[in-house]
Amino acid sequence: MPIFTPILPPKLRSISHEELVKWDKRRREYEAKMRARCRSSGEDYNLVTQNVKESFDVELLESVCSLRLRKDVADVTEGQLIAEIKALLAKVNNDDLPDIKALFYKELVMDLAETDEDARILAYFQKFKQVVLEHGLEVVFSGDDGE
Repeated sequence: MPIFTPILPPKLRSISHEELVKWDKRRREYEAKMRARCRSSGEDYNLVTQNVKESFDVELLESVCSLRLRKDVADVTEGQLIAEIKALLAKVNNDDLPDIKALFYKELVMDLAETDEDARILAYFQKFKQVVLEHGLEVVFSGDDGE
């Protein structure tokens, strides 16, 4: 029987855009680790993975349910919470946006030491996607305006 180090899910303690972006990244990493664990151990992913509702700080969950969703905690589904989080992540205030030009200038650098052109270009676009995800900029680069 395999022995595992506990993989703890991230706790959601605030719905500020910055905190949600960080939490979302950590949550995706947690879910990827849990999927890998379940593939190797044969465990049921849904049984061993803590759901999003349980990841909320208790007071925050109560506030979000009553004030934003207008429901009791017991009546709120996992899907409703995920939809609310996605809506909050998609709602970017101008004050939340970093200086995109400066951000990309600093973070997005092509590795000219890589001699394989395809590998160099692919790595550049991978880095672009990583920067966009880490800074919650998906909404900026989606839809008609972002294409």
